Parts: sequence; structure tokens; C-alpha cells
Amino acid sequence: MGPQENLSRIHRIHGQVFARLVEDELKISLLPGSGMASQGPLRDVPIEMVPIDSRLPNSLLWVTLGPGSEILQVEHRDADDATPMSF
Repeated sequence: MGPQENLSRIHRIHGQVFARLVEDELKISLLPGSGMASQGPLRDVPIEMVPIDSRLPNSLLWVTLGPGSEILQVEHRDADDATPMSF
């Protein structure tokens, strides 16, 4: 698979709430434990995209990324649910 094909796919990856630094946004870490001092890259997400029960710091998330790494969906993730998916 070439780089252009990979950009057009949808990926479901691990995420973790980092903090709420702005009133209507959460800062989340994508792929925590891989890079940037093990925190992973940080992204700002509108708070309404994150389920209410997953808005506290360190809450585990599933983040669905679309083409161009656009965040399409954020879901609660249980600690024992560890299988990322691409489709």
C-alpha cells in the first residue's frame, strides 16, 4: 500500500484525554505511549465529540481518523479493549 492509499483510509486508534485547557475543547493524546516523550501527539477536539463519561483526564478513548487525519468520531474505550482497527 502506497502513502496516498493510506491517507484515504479510515483508522481507529487509541487515544487518551490529556486535559481541558479551553472551555469547549479537550486536548487528547493520540496513540499514547508512542513518541513525544511517550505522550503521543496532542490534538484539540470539541468537547461535544467526547462521551460525557470519558471527559476526565486519563480517560481511554477510541478515536476514528478519516482522510487527512480528520477526527471523525471519539468513543469510550475500556482498559481491556486494546485492538485498533483500520477499514
